[in-house]
Amino acid sequence: MGTTSPKAVIMDETAVNRAMTRIAHEILERNEGCEDLALVGIVTRGDLLAKKLAEEIKEIEGVDVPLGSLDISFYRDDYATNFAPAIHATNIPFSVDGKRVVLVDDILYTGRTIRAALDAVMDLGRPSRIELAVLVDRGHRELPISPDFVGKNVPSSHEENVHLYMKEVDGHTAVEINDVAPGSHVAPRRWEVSSTVAFNHKHLIDITEYSEEDIKLILETAKAFSEVNERAIKKVPTLKGKTIVNMFNEPSTRTRSSFELAEKRLSADSLNFGGSSTSTVKGESLVDTVETLNAYKIDCIVVRDKHAGAPYIVTQNSPASVICAGDGKHNHPTQALLDLYTIWEHKGDFHGLKVAVVGDIAHSRVCGSLIPALKIMGCETYAVAPGTLLPPAPEVLGCDHVTSDLDSVLPELDVVYMLRVQQERLEGAPFPTIREYHKLFGLTKDREKLMKPDAIICHPGPINRGVEFDSYMADHPQRSVILEQVYAGICVRMAILYLLLGGADNGLAS
Repeated sequence: MGTTSPKAVIMDETAVNRAMTRIAHEILERNEGCEDLALVGIVTRGDLLAKKLAEEIKEIEGVDVPLGSLDISFYRDDYATNFAPAIHATNIPFSVDGKRVVLVDDILYTGRTIRAALDAVMDLGRPSRIELAVLVDRGHRELPISPDFVGKNVPSSHEENVHLYMKEVDGHTAVEINDVAPGSHVAPRRWEVSSTVAFNHKHLIDITEYSEEDIKLILETAKAFSEVNERAIKKVPTLKGKTIVNMFNEPSTRTRSSFELAEKRLSADSLNFGGSSTSTVKGESLVDTVETLNAYKIDCIVVRDKHAGAPYIVTQNSPASVICAGDGKHNHPTQALLDLYTIWEHKGDFHGLKVAVVGDIAHSRVCGSLIPALKIMGCETYAVAPGTLLPPAPEVLGCDHVTSDLDSVLPELDVVYMLRVQQERLEGAPFPTIREYHKLFGLTKDREKLMKPDAIICHPGPINRGVEFDSYMADHPQRSVILEQVYAGICVRMAILYLLLGGADNGLAS
């Protein structure tokens, strides 16, 4: 981002207020009143202007017109890699069907923001009419978009930056024009990129490569995608034109289906293959398979494999971004992130939370990512399992506590994360019978008496009733968040794909 030198104040607070009053009168005159009128402001300044317009209209007509805010980050067509915009939630608490919607923005420049906003509004319903109100029109349109209501026309050059400052967020209200320093980008108007939102990762292979701030950004972005997934049209054009290969060389239901849905809802093109459908059954090596995929000019490979380290090998032999969807008994980072998202939704914060992972820890790839992720976020962690289902050196897990006595720690826990016994990976008999395992390590109705009133239960799925749970606890309406984890998988994987393949440069013009 380039530095700017002050040049001129082209509108002070009085001029801005006067322009908003005039625009409010023009809107009412054009629409013959405020019946079926709705205002939708484009964040992060247009929404503040829309609020001012709503106040002006109420002053004139004595009516509260519907007011909403719209984030168009996922609809932009000019994103670049390595930076992600500060995502804000869209909040339109009314149906736009049949409404005369006035989109409100601060500075109209290329028209790309408005194009994105039109797409976003049409995904929310079918207004009878859409009009555009802007405080400043500075020209230089790249698209055939014209405003219906304008506060001020400001001829400017590409070497100048026009910026609206608002008292609510900037401490003063004014429209200023600045010269951009030679060789630098135009200063951002909407993208608020800082060290906390810069996303400098190409792959997601090992959760320990991600910082607390990285994880927070993923969770916040997933929250924004949750709003998208609640819509009637659950699709945004964010990754249109990107090609993603799902290379699943091992059976999967939840992970594969949620990745496929995430890709489709981001408008990416997906190619699914794996197992017996690949040439590896004919003797082709993993490296040769990856090089074949590279020839298709793909953008991302999602890898699930029974061999630990397979995703890393793919990163060494492909220019595409690589996401680990589980490798052997090693790790499963996207599962850990969706678990964190679910816990965050219920607990609001991580620091000081006591979380226990209970069950077949020795054979679990989930543990390889979840326990480090919990530690990164500031949780106190417990590993609870019979000695035969713990790794030979339990301390490598990084847990704060390791025990075989579930009942002794259950009263302290905020989150109880149950694991299934992975019969397909067992070597020998780690316990006498399933009945005995269930008695000592199963979460049952009787054991609920030991739990905190607000403790929740997680599980990566698939669950085995009568082993790690009884049906009462598996389906507990207040404690069990297992299905919420499934839903979180879509939102979190959309966020990961968006951040690795999308994001936005902090010098974009609107």
